[in-house]
Amino acid sequence: MEDLVRVLVKVMVILAAFICGFGCTAAVTSVVGQDGRRTDSAVIDGTASGVIGNSFNPRSGQCVLYSILIYNESDPHMVETGLVRCTGATIDGTCTGGHGFAERYTGVSLYCNQGNSFTNGTRYNPGISRDSSTSFSGAVLGVSIAQGGFPTSDSIHAYAWGEATGGSSCPTSGNSGSFRDWQRFITGSGWAIISAPPVFHGGTLPGVPCLSVGSYSAGDFNVS
Repeated sequence: MEDLVRVLVKVMVILAAFICGFGCTAAVTSVVGQDGRRTDSAVIDGTASGVIGNSFNPRSGQCVLYSILIYNESDPHMVETGLVRCTGATIDGTCTGGHGFAERYTGVSLYCNQGNSFTNGTRYNPGISRDSSTSFSGAVLGVSIAQGGFPTSDSIHAYAWGEATGGSSCPTSGNSGSFRDWQRFITGSGWAIISAPPVFHGGTLPGVPCLSVGSYSAGDFNVS
C-alpha cells in the first residue's frame, strides 16, 4: 500500500499544473501538500461529501483547496471538485480563487472549469459519479466537468483532502477544512458512508505534512 501511495503522489505531483495569475508567465507546478483520506475500495463508482472551507491562507503564488476526487490508479485520469482560494495564482490558468472548481486530467493535460463564488464556513456539496462504463462527471457550485478513461476493470479510488499547490513551502498556519457525510457509490451496493478510510499524506515536501488530518467518525473529518 505504501508503495502504491508513493507512486500515486509522484504521478499527481508531476501532473499538477497551476498557472500564475495577474500576468505572470511562470507555471507553478509543485504540489507541496496533499493531506486527507483515501478509500480502501478500488471499485468506486461515485463519491460525494459536504465540504466546508473554514479558512484558507495560501502564500504568494499558491492555492489552497478542499476537495473530493476520483482517481484511476491503473491509468492516471482524474475528476476533482471542491473549493479553492489563491494568492497570485489560478488553477490551470482558468479557475480563480474564491470559487468552486471542477477539474479533470485527460492522461496528458489538466483542465479546470470555474463555478460560482463561495463563503467561508458554509457547507457545499460536490459530487462525482459515473455517467458511463468508462467516464465520470463531477459538479459543484453551478459548474460541471466530465472525463473518460475509467473502465470498471481499473483500480479506481476516491479521495477527500486539503491541498496546497505552488511554491516550495507549506501555506501559512490557520488553514482549516471540513468534510461531512463523505460517501461512496459502488454498483450493486449503492450509496453508503465510507467506513474507516485510511489517512493519506502526499506532496513534494519531506517530513511533517502541511495539514493534519483529524479523527474520522461516520463520514466526518477535518484537515487543519
